[in-house]
Amino acid sequence: MRILCATIIAIVLVLPWQATAQEQSVLVVALSTLPPWKMMLDTGPTGIDVDILHEAAARMRVGLEFRDGDFATCLNWMESGQADIMTGLRMIPERERYLNYVTPPYVTQTASAFYAMRRNAPGITRYEHLRGIRVGVKRGENHFPQFDIDPVLRKSLVASLDDGFKRLKGNRIQALIANEMQADWWLAEHPGTEALVAKTPLKYQGYQPMHFAFSRKSLYVDRAGQLGKILAGLIQDGTIDAILRRYTSRH
Repeated sequence: MRILCATIIAIVLVLPWQATAQEQSVLVVALSTLPPWKMMLDTGPTGIDVDILHEAAARMRVGLEFRDGDFATCLNWMESGQADIMTGLRMIPERERYLNYVTPPYVTQTASAFYAMRRNAPGITRYEHLRGIRVGVKRGENHFPQFDIDPVLRKSLVASLDDGFKRLKGNRIQALIANEMQADWWLAEHPGTEALVAKTPLKYQGYQPMHFAFSRKSLYVDRAGQLGKILAGLIQDGTIDAILRRYTSRH
């Protein structure tokens, strides 16, 4: 009788814990919109990062719940533990206090391109051609050292790609520097502007590793190593390259 009672007690103690673990097998994703990497549409979250995360989550056998917010809000959620994971992060030492970066980075290369009105774009082929014209750059963005610290260039800060291309069409700036993938995506979504604006031959390709990161307060932070191995596999088997092609093939 005592053995039977002990068995019953064990079942009562274990089953609720198992149910709780199953309920918690969902990663809360902090999603800050940055097309085409991550977007929250009426139909739901989409983008390069979202597709990669879905592939990884399937292999980890966890679900995903997306919370949409601006970049600063998403970082706050990660610091407080209200979100488990975030994508598209540069490895900044100050954030390591509350972020556990996943390695390897899922993307390592970035390209900064210059855009101008179609009649002027072919003539901007060398960095020296930026002298004497006004160049728009999004506030807070860095592109490559020569440009970032150049004290001679006439730079105008713009609030967004929308603002930058609007100033370009209004001749308030004569060139705009932007992340190539983001700007190409924006132009494809705005065919009226795309008909007037072109990418110049001047472009800078650089190394900029981007990481996934877990909140250090997440219940799943100890699975960062597992996710890293899965990302390495997605890189090796070409899955990430295939996802990138899906979002760049139309440009």
